[in-house]
This record gives sequence, C-alpha cells and structure tokens, in this order.
Amino acid sequence: MSRVKDFKGLTINISQNNDALAEHLFAKIEPIVASKKENESFVIAISGGSLINILAKIFQKYNSKLNLSSWKIYFCDERLVAPTHADSNYGQFVENVIEPLKKANITILPEIYPISEDLSDFNKVSEDYASILPLNEHFDLILLGCGPDGHTCSLFPGEAHKYLLENSENKTVLHCKDSPKPPSDRITFTLKTLSWSDRLWFVATGAGKKDIFREIFGLQGESVNMNLPCSIINKQFENKVEWFVDDASTEGGELA
Repeated sequence: MSRVKDFKGLTINISQNNDALAEHLFAKIEPIVASKKENESFVIAISGGSLINILAKIFQKYNSKLNLSSWKIYFCDERLVAPTHADSNYGQFVENVIEPLKKANITILPEIYPISEDLSDFNKVSEDYASILPLNEHFDLILLGCGPDGHTCSLFPGEAHKYLLENSENKTVLHCKDSPKPPSDRITFTLKTLSWSDRLWFVATGAGKKDIFREIFGLQGESVNMNLPCSIINKQFENKVEWFVDDASTEGGELA
C-alpha cells in the first residue's frame, strides 16, 4: 500500500514496506517504458545499496511487462573495485537482478554499462565512463539513494569533498577520493550529469533515515541543510525530483 504526499513542492511517495515500494515504483516506471516507440531505448542510471534489492523484486515479478531489451542501464556511482568484488554496484546488480533472471531462463535482458576493469588509473576510469554516457545527454530516469549523512551518488557533504559539487572543470564523471565510507575510491555522476535526466527519483527506506530527513526536508522546526547533496538536488531540480520512502523512515513525522 502506497500513498503520495506533496511536501514543500516535492512529491513524496510513501509505501508500507519494501514490497509495497517495489510495486509502487514498478507502477511508476512501466508507463514510461511503455511510452517508448519501437526500437527506442529506455535509458536509466541507478545507485547501489538497498535499491538493488528493490529492483530485484521488480525485475523478478514484472520482467515480461518492462520490455527489458529496451533498457540501457548505467551506474550513477560505482566503487572502484573489480566487477566481481562484493562492493561493486555492478557486481551486486548482476548477482541479485540479472543472474536470477538467467536461472529462470529469461533471455530478454537489459544492456548494462559497467566501469572499465582496468583500475590502474582512477582518473582515467572516470574519463572512460564519461565517454560511454549517452551521446544525446539524456536519461529517462536516474534512481538515487540517500546516505545517513545526506550524500547521494558519491557526492558527499563536507569541505573535503566540496570539489565534487563545485565541479570546476565541468565534468560529467569525477573520481571521488577518500570516501567517508569504504571503498575509499569511487566514480560519481556530477550535478551536470544529473541535469540530463527527465526524472530524479530518490529511494530511501528504514528508520535510520529519520535523522537526516530532518535536515534534508527541514522537519521539526529545523532549517533545510543546504550543505547536503540531497538538499541541493531537491532545490536545483525540484520539478524532476520525487522521493520514494517507507513508513519506517517517516513514522510519527511530518512526512508521514
């Protein structure tokens, strides 16, 4: 069961739990995919973490309704580890979403764009990934996560990572050094690349999100913390942004 709320100009989709969120997210994505013309791609970028488990539920139940052959899947951030490493977003996506489809003899699968396996030069990896982004500078949808510190993609708050948000060289993909959470090296889409997308949808669940939601949304009398990447995206791309959250993350609060 899911409900939709307007909060300070932002659309907040609130689901009872992850199963209900997956159902609601599918119901929002399916019409976008269905609107595509024959041979037209559905271009999406995703994060890792708990989002992958939600996508697994959608793909397993609704793969036949999503025309997966039209999907081109990028990663809006990636850990700079081997694709087979447990910390690889690509690796987790393949293991939890793609492999179960293959085991079920599903042969219609999306096209996936992982990072280069050559990790000898992290700046080159970011440049290589930038080189394979859509030439028309367009995404239909980017699915974002939200960390307990208000980071999204691998855009982290704080002075040490200000360069990622400032993006002085106007790049589409940057190397994130010394990440506050391991692995320490990552690549990330910049705000410039996020601007290419028609839709920027945050998926954030669990009671652990309550504290950071106060700062992101300005709850309980607090001001919005505009130093947080999630808050910056809310303001900068307000018309494109929606949030998909659950009861646990909003219980007893103004977002409920």
